[in-house]
This record gives sequence, C-alpha cells and structure tokens, in this order.
Amino acid sequence: MNETCDRGKKQSRRKTTGCHEVLEIGFVNVRWMGQKDSIEKLIHDAARVMREPYRRSNEGTEVHKICAIYTLLCRFILYIVHFMQNFDKKDLALLRWLQQDSSVPVADLADNIGLSVNACWRRVRRLQDEVIAKQVAILEPDAFGYGLTAFVSVRTSEHNDQWLKTFSKGISEISEVVEFYRLSGQYDYLLKILAKDIADYDRVYKRVIKIAPLSDVSSSFAMERIKSTTALPL
Repeated sequence: MNETCDRGKKQSRRKTTGCHEVLEIGFVNVRWMGQKDSIEKLIHDAARVMREPYRRSNEGTEVHKICAIYTLLCRFILYIVHFMQNFDKKDLALLRWLQQDSSVPVADLADNIGLSVNACWRRVRRLQDEVIAKQVAILEPDAFGYGLTAFVSVRTSEHNDQWLKTFSKGISEISEVVEFYRLSGQYDYLLKILAKDIADYDRVYKRVIKIAPLSDVSSSFAMERIKSTTALPL
C-alpha cells in the first residue's frame, strides 16, 4: 500500500515538474522579447515547446499538452500587448507628421508634439529602425510628362511557380509599372502604369504581353486623380 502511494506521488511529481518545465521554456524569451521578434518566431518556439514534454517523459502527456497550449496562448497575448505598447500617442503623432513631410526639422517636430529636442530625436531614430520603411521625395508626375495613369487587369490560365517568377521578374524590370498586385476574384493581377501618352502606354503594353502567356488583359485609364496618398490612417 505504501509502495503504491509513493509511486503515485513520484508520478504526480513528474507530471507537475514537466508542466513547470513547459512553462519555463515557453516564457523564457517573453521577458526580453524585442521589436524584431515576429509571429513566425513565436509559432516556431511554440512548436518546440509542444515537442519538448514528449521527449522528456511519456507520462502525463495530456497535462503536458494542456500546459503547452496554455503557454502558446499566453505568449501570443503578451506579444500583442508588447506590440501595442511600443507606440504611444506621441509616437503616433510623430508618424502622422512624418508621413506628411519627412523633411520637417526635429526642433519643429518636438515643438509640435510637446517633447524636448533630444527626446524627439531619439523617438524618430527608433521609429526609423522599427517601422519607417523609406524616406523619399514624391515627385509630381505631370512635371515630367507622365500625364496618363493606366490600371491594367491581367488574367492568366497559368498558375504555377515558374510562370509567376517569370512574370514577376519581367514586370519588375519595367519602370513605368509603379504598382503590381496579385489579386483574388475575376482577375489575377493588377498593374498601375504611368505613361506620357497613349503611344507611350502602347509601348509599355507590348512589353507586358511579351513577358509570359496571358489569357486576358484589360486596361482602364484614370480621368482624374481625386485622392492619392501614401499615409497610413494612424
């Protein structure tokens, strides 16, 4: 009777220890999770956590599984909370200003946001590292003769990796194609093309249809640009 009780206690202790081991593995990186961590890394670590108990012990697998799932859920919540806390109201205000004009002097930004110049500079540098992809000059197309904007819808009967690689590479080499999307729905791809006139567009069109086999190409021309912005709604 005593041997049975002792064996049961040892078994229970092993199960509990395994659970703590799972939680320790799951949270070890959460405390120091930096801005560069991603959901893909989180999923990869969670998969490792899910496998860990089975390598250590074959007993109490249900307990281990529950602990691993709980760990994944907690880490996901902490990741979201961490991400949301990265940007406060002043960060968002800075980003709104910079989206409108990235050449604004730091002193003016600091004055408008209500920060010291040094604090504002540090925030801008951090945002440049984390979320600002590029700081560029946006040119006026009409000033360079690009008065024609065409939206080209493309449909193809080819749906394989090699065709997509060929088509993507060819389109990327055409500088007049300023935007390029893969779509769901009736058409497969959408191109935004800037041209100087119809003859110039026809030249670009002929380059597009030579890249890879296409089943349908439909073009629409913009009559008026009512709104065009690169700013995100923050």
